[in-house]
Amino acid sequence: MASSFLGSRLVLFHDWIVEPVKKTTTVLTKWILFRGEKVFRLCLKDTTKTKNPILIFLAVNLNKLGLRVHKVHYSKQSLESSLIHESYKGESLQLFKANLTEMPAEKCTFSFSIWIEGSDSAYSYHLSDRLTKEQFWNASLKSQHHVDVEFVVKDKKFSAHKAVLAARSPVFAAEFTKEKPERKDDDGDGLQQIIRIDDVDPASVEQFLYFLYTGEPMKSSLFNEELLNLAERYKVITLVNLCRAALKNIDVKQMMSCLREINPDAAEMHMEAKFSDSVHIRPDKETEIFHDARPFSITPVNFTIFHMH
Repeated sequence: MASSFLGSRLVLFHDWIVEPVKKTTTVLTKWILFRGEKVFRLCLKDTTKTKNPILIFLAVNLNKLGLRVHKVHYSKQSLESSLIHESYKGESLQLFKANLTEMPAEKCTFSFSIWIEGSDSAYSYHLSDRLTKEQFWNASLKSQHHVDVEFVVKDKKFSAHKAVLAARSPVFAAEFTKEKPERKDDDGDGLQQIIRIDDVDPASVEQFLYFLYTGEPMKSSLFNEELLNLAERYKVITLVNLCRAALKNIDVKQMMSCLREINPDAAEMHMEAKFSDSVHIRPDKETEIFHDARPFSITPVNFTIFHMH
């Protein structure tokens, strides 16, 4: 399977195999799951009210993964790739459309290439040693390699390293220059600084530390007000921006604007579908990308991707 990597962007490839269209008015749809979430939707629409069929690519709530679509290309069979123009851009919704000459009269394949980038400029894709992140995180998780900080969060404790925390947060760097009460660690051969946090759940602190150590969010963790509060408190700017983007929900205005772009004749088409058998809405089988055991590594299914920084 071919792969591609351009600068700091991840490129996804997907082939949509479309069966022949038999109805005069047809909407073909398909969901694509990425990291276990329904975030991409393909749609091929032909109505009696439009001159040309429309190919639609919709990204929904990709911001909750800290990502956004930069651009989308498609090709049909052996034809050259064409750009799907972005016609609506929101924090939680991105809509791309392209006009086609006709609906498929026989089985064909639409091949998509989707450029993905971070929702913050400091959050990007690149080739990296995956073991580095796992080893850093395990050093904290398993209290390895001279941990010298302990977070006490309600009934949970988390170990960490001053050097890592200070490098990632100016607030931690300033705190560690001051004298703080310290105690012997469990082995009795070193001192640990105690940091107590009582106003958030332990899971949010674990997510926060995971980001500091790996530069990646835990799965579906960005949509979390407590994580945003921790990022703001300790001035981790990239995480602040990612959380703020993820917490922006789809509002009614966004949805209506997007629907008008997709189908300005939606009401009339709905009535036609109700009273006529000429309208056929056909959902295709979903495509999913599965995780392997490593944090945010992907086992490709119909996609080829590079790993997230």
